[in-house]
Amino acid sequence: MLINGRIKKKFRFDDLSSLVSFEEWIKINLGLYDEDKSVPFSHIKIFLEHIKNKVKEQRVFEKREWFEQIDQLIERIEEK
Repeated sequence: MLINGRIKKKFRFDDLSSLVSFEEWIKINLGLYDEDKSVPFSHIKIFLEHIKNKVKEQRVFEKREWFEQIDQLIERIEEK
């Protein structure tokens, strides 16, 4: 997919397998953060909540699994 002149990969369930993999997806695909620095947990949480809202709005295969995985990652962030 091409957005703002940059090639973006599609977001997949595997990108939510861990906070590390989701953070890497953010760095690579959004271009908002330096690849050598961490994305603040507060920002990651905002992105996760946004994705959860989008999943609610759209037809997504295995929607319950998406919600469970997103909630699990949000819980990990809140524990830190």
